Amino acid sequence: MELKYENIVHLKIKVQNEKMRETDTLDTKGILRLIESVPSSKAEPFKLWLAKLGVSMGIISLASGSSCWRGLDYYKNKNVTEIKKINENEYLSVVKGTKNYNVYLNIKHPKKSTCDCPLANGKNIICKHIIATYFCVMPKEAINFEEEQIRLQEEYEKELENEYNKVIECLNKMSKQELIEELIQIFDYGPEWIYDDFVKRNV
Repeated sequence: MELKYENIVHLKIKVQNEKMRETDTLDTKGILRLIESVPSSKAEPFKLWLAKLGVSMGIISLASGSSCWRGLDYYKNKNVTEIKKINENEYLSVVKGTKNYNVYLNIKHPKKSTCDCPLANGKNIICKHIIATYFCVMPKEAINFEEEQIRLQEEYEKELENEYNKVIECLNKMSKQELIEELIQIFDYGPEWIYDDFVKRNV
């Protein structure tokens, strides 16, 4: 499933001012694809939460954005020096980092994958060495991952531009009184820094 804007469902949810506003929502698959696209450790709590709920997650979903991107670099730079196939789902590899690290990859049960690097050794963590091994075994997944990240970024930027244009169009149609009311509402319910910045620049 591709995370396209058309896949996002809009539901009316009550906001702080008690009004019902359309809000972007996703199903479980959509949430997983969205989390995969976040290159930040801030996505980790959501991954742990989903794992506790018993949601089935692939190896890319279980890894941090940083591990995925660095694993992709390791794969491209041929840091995976040895690979031994145990069966269709299990592999052993040696990945060159600050030293050589030993990886056990289990595609069917990714949480069972291990690496003896300082980050993942003895922990339930999918590190960059495991990701690099996965991409070596599944090269199409490396291509798909990189292409999807580019597509998601382009789609996100396009949506931001469209949204901005709609906001400007809406503002141009509003009366002075309507603009004042909206500004007061932003001051009342928005972050404090917006009000503080307005005061510094205008008062």
